[in-house]
Amino acid sequence: MFKKRSRALVALAGLALVGAPTLAGCSDEDSTAAASGDRPVVTFTATDTELTVPAEVPSGFVDINLETEPGGVDVHHIFVARLHDGVTVDDILNGDDEAFFTKLTLKGGNGSIAAGEDVTMTLDLEPGNYFALDNPQNENSPTAAFTVVDSESPGQRPEAEGVITMGPGMVINVRRTSTAPERGSSSTRTLSTTT
Repeated sequence: MFKKRSRALVALAGLALVGAPTLAGCSDEDSTAAASGDRPVVTFTATDTELTVPAEVPSGFVDINLETEPGGVDVHHIFVARLHDGVTVDDILNGDDEAFFTKLTLKGGNGSIAAGEDVTMTLDLEPGNYFALDNPQNENSPTAAFTVVDSESPGQRPEAEGVITMGPGMVINVRRTSTAPERGSSSTRTLSTTT
């Protein structure tokens, strides 16, 4: 389990929302079932006190189904990170804030979803050691470690639905163009956030 982490983990969770690719969930079930034949599928299961993931996940584009159970927490917010070579989960959880971001690479997160809801996300995972953390802002946040192994047939890249442009000073501009079939017009929405 994980004691309340300093600002570094909370900041990492925030970055999972805006700066990293989308992610999906895992369970101890076979982690190589195909998602519509395009990508492997894994399942992560989150409860109030536990995060269950498969021991091994294939590399490349992977659909992760996050299944959550209702309970004492209102929401689940999971992120996935690749540990740098030679770094352990304990190094991350017990390390100081200054060195924290030099020991991992954030791969993605789901944002917050209500307990009892499910979400599917896609991540591009390279071989190595990983960990997932649920609700980093809470006391005793569940964590789970897993290994991403070489895949003989990596999954297909998903089709893009929008563009995220990051600029100097961590300004994030999100631009999404969509067609509204009922009106027959196109619209662009832009969100700018400065940290």
